[in-house]
Amino acid sequence: MCCERLKLNEVSKKMLEFGFNELNLNRIWTPVMSKNKASGKVMQKVGLRYEGTMSLLLVHFKYHCE
Repeated sequence: MCCERLKLNEVSKKMLEFGFNELNLNRIWTPVMSKNKASGKVMQKVGLRYEGTMSLLLVHFKYHCE
């Protein structure tokens, strides 16, 4: 489990680097379901920050949130 977390963190960092450095993106948005605390922790570890909670439920996430 520990190795899986390290790999996830490394892959997440590489994806962010690629997005900002190669694609010249200004912002990367990553939705996380409120029940998924582990994904939120990964986001924080790779340098992303929590900016708020969406008030509307996205159709794509409807079945996962109920």
